[in-house]
Amino acid sequence: MYRAIATLLTALPLVMTPAMVAQGMNGADGIGLAGALFAVAVALILTLLFRRAAFRLLNALADIVGEYRLRKTLLGSSEYLMSDFIVPGAYGGLSKIDHALLTPAGLVCIRAAHQHGKVFGSADDAQWFHVSGGRRRRFLNPLIQNEGRRRGLSSALPSVPVVNLVVFTGPAQIVSETMSNVIRLGDLSAWIDKYVRESDAIDDVNGAWRRLGEVAITDEDTRKDYQAQIGFC
Repeated sequence: MYRAIATLLTALPLVMTPAMVAQGMNGADGIGLAGALFAVAVALILTLLFRRAAFRLLNALADIVGEYRLRKTLLGSSEYLMSDFIVPGAYGGLSKIDHALLTPAGLVCIRAAHQHGKVFGSADDAQWFHVSGGRRRRFLNPLIQNEGRRRGLSSALPSVPVVNLVVFTGPAQIVSETMSNVIRLGDLSAWIDKYVRESDAIDDVNGAWRRLGEVAITDEDTRKDYQAQIGFC
């Protein structure tokens, strides 16, 4: 829906060009053929520039809305939600967690994927592909990315089961094999309900929550170290 609106708005320079050219060529001070061709070229350039800027803005807004809806859904499923924090990596270094939801069944380590268009990939692929607006680009397999984060959480909380879950928040169409731990935002509540119903592994949820708070790192110096680690890689 939002992409259709962007396309319509950014096409206005091109839509208006024929009328402007006709008026210019027919009037007393007609611009002539060369001027008409110049006007068409300018309209095409403006359309492309406006469209790219509009899509970037709308994608950014969609990501913000998606993140808000994701947090709202998670908080509706459990009060024990911690977001945007760092834990020691399972094999050294640091791991940044998008969201960790603690339930009686265990801890859900969530990787938020804000993608639009079509997404292609399988569980074992090192990279997935994203196609949107006629452009195709690669990105790291979010399942593999999040598995490292899950292992970091599991090492920090060895007595708590930790599962890997990737949630696509945007209007993405996942064109790949069915993966039970790769879902869209609209399926998140049902996924959590099913996960909680199938297990009751944690006897002391409050104790596990306190332990998570003890291992979570949120200070700015550590965040800078994490950014440096990413830049080095």
